Amino acid sequence: MEEIPINITTKKPISPLIGLGFTEKQEKIYQSLLQLGKGTVLQISRLAGTKRPTTYDTLAEFITIGLASEIYEGKKHYFLAENPDRLEDMLREHQRGLEEALPYLRSIYNAGGEKPNVAYFPGLDGIEHVCKDILKMPEGSEVLGFVTAKELAHPKMLFFFDWYVRERVKRSIKFRGIYNSSVKMKEMLENSDEELREYRLISPEEFPFTDEINIYGNKVAIMSYGQRPFGVIIESKSVADTQRSIFNLAWRGLSPA
Repeated sequence: MEEIPINITTKKPISPLIGLGFTEKQEKIYQSLLQLGKGTVLQISRLAGTKRPTTYDTLAEFITIGLASEIYEGKKHYFLAENPDRLEDMLREHQRGLEEALPYLRSIYNAGGEKPNVAYFPGLDGIEHVCKDILKMPEGSEVLGFVTAKELAHPKMLFFFDWYVRERVKRSIKFRGIYNSSVKMKEMLENSDEELREYRLISPEEFPFTDEINIYGNKVAIMSYGQRPFGVIIESKSVADTQRSIFNLAWRGLSPA
């Protein structure tokens, strides 16, 4: 039988990881992976004291951001810890992203009149939070969006978006989107009539946007699927109206798919 470690570490979670967007469970799973070096989901979840589905989803996220890798040895599926120096790269990326966003955020803050609310949500969980906020729209509302194919690289998000689309349809919330064209994206759009979706396609080579933007009500949501995923919600009527106008301008210049 496979030997399962049973000694759960008594060390406290690495507090600096909170600044990188880790939850307490993610910290425990990461520490356990580092201690084992290589382990199955069962081994890692036992050591971390977390449930297997949570452990698996977290490890999948670690692979996406370069903190882990996976191998198969016979019928065994193992996860490997990558060098924790990767955390320094993540911190620099996070800092660089903040520095790039600050001028725009300052310009919004310094503008006269309305003061927008800006909320930042780290990780794939943050993107899920943004989507759930969209579902709070009144029945019959319309959401506009620039949609990238980047989320297709995150297996966890595919399952979530299946649920999200069903919930959106239940609430009769329509979606009008401009999508990066790809074979997988076209397959995903096949049921657009049933899913209350109208769309236009653009060339990802000519317009290579990698983040998704949704405009709904008085809010603009940005969802980034890069190495360090995150979601941002800007609540401002003027910002939402401006982005809505930009979307409609692009929409009118595109032919139906």
